[in-house]
Amino acid sequence: MLSRTLTLSLAALTLAGCAMGPTYRGASVTDAVLRADIYKTVHMMFDVQASCRRVDTVDTRIVTLEKDAAGGLQKVHETWNVSGCATSRLYDVTLRADGAGETFFSVSAAKPGVVPSL
Repeated sequence: MLSRTLTLSLAALTLAGCAMGPTYRGASVTDAVLRADIYKTVHMMFDVQASCRRVDTVDTRIVTLEKDAAGGLQKVHETWNVSGCATSRLYDVTLRADGAGETFFSVSAAKPGVVPSL
């Protein structure tokens, strides 16, 4: 009985650890919902490019902000540096306001050797 309880406890801890997700560091304009949506795309790309399903950290950086006449965000360019399995990949994330309170986003692998400027 003790062995079964221990096995179930270890399984629950393993699943909980997998569900925790990465640590986010840096600056971003995203809220939790938008960040999760973008992360799904970034995670799929990282999985394919790095042959790694485990993402440990996501370091975000705001590169440019474009505001409309009223001061609202119109377009934002961020970089997301994703690390896991002893490797990392850099992604360009572009966010655009749709005019109805929602946000469109696109994700692409950053071009090697191109360092975004502020």
